[in-house]
Amino acid sequence: MVKKLKFLKLVILLKFIILTSCVTKKDFTNSDLEEIYYYKSQSILLDKFSSTKIKEFISYDYSSQGSRSKSMNKCINYIKSEKLENVDCKIKFVKFTNKIESSIE
Repeated sequence: MVKKLKFLKLVILLKFIILTSCVTKKDFTNSDLEEIYYYKSQSILLDKFSSTKIKEFISYDYSSQGSRSKSMNKCINYIKSEKLENVDCKIKFVKFTNKIESSIE
């Protein structure tokens, strides 16, 4: 009877470990995203008069156009949500991520 209880506890523990390890990760860091996607782009929010940088937005995607449009959309949505005036969004760069750079080498 004791062996069955120990075995049952072990099975329950293994099921718990397996199920928790299969949960989708939600809090990705930039280094995690670098290893998943192919392209990253950065857009910047600039003041029209002084050309000072207000905020940066980085986006990742499998295509260069997708990462560019996501980055610009983040910037535009920020302008709308904060109701900013006399500001402009510009793309700073579109680059390969570490996933592509490491595969090229």
